[in-house]
Amino acid sequence: MLGGVRSSSKEGASNRLRVLLDTSALLLIYDGIDIFNAIEDLLERKPEFMTLDSVINELNKLSSKSGSKRGLAARFILNKGLLNKVDVIESGQPNLLPDEAIINYVKKDPEVIVVTLDKELRKKLKAVGVKTLTWWLGRRKFAGG
Repeated sequence: MLGGVRSSSKEGASNRLRVLLDTSALLLIYDGIDIFNAIEDLLERKPEFMTLDSVINELNKLSSKSGSKRGLAARFILNKGLLNKVDVIESGQPNLLPDEAIINYVKKDPEVIVVTLDKELRKKLKAVGVKTLTWWLGRRKFAGG
């Protein structure tokens, strides 16, 4: 178990709809957004939620920054067991920057849907044909990015 998260090494072996959460998506939890139900509502079915070990590493690094909202949010997420619905995929490159690790992962599993608020990452993912979801703050919901 890593930061209260189930660990998994499977890479899209099932026929289930798979949703890969990046750091920015996970940090929405701190803002009171139930990202899991919001995504399920949008997709109209229950997906398999996952993230990469490099994202968990980034959350751990952020959590050590006192005085910042992102640090507080990361500590909240890691310490409250809020990631128990998320499988952690071991990328084999846990120290890679999360965006790079996500790009590498989707090259092996292009059917995964990536949830991110990062505009640059969304552009890169679209360029390789990967579907994305992003949070629309004004509408308080997820939408295809």
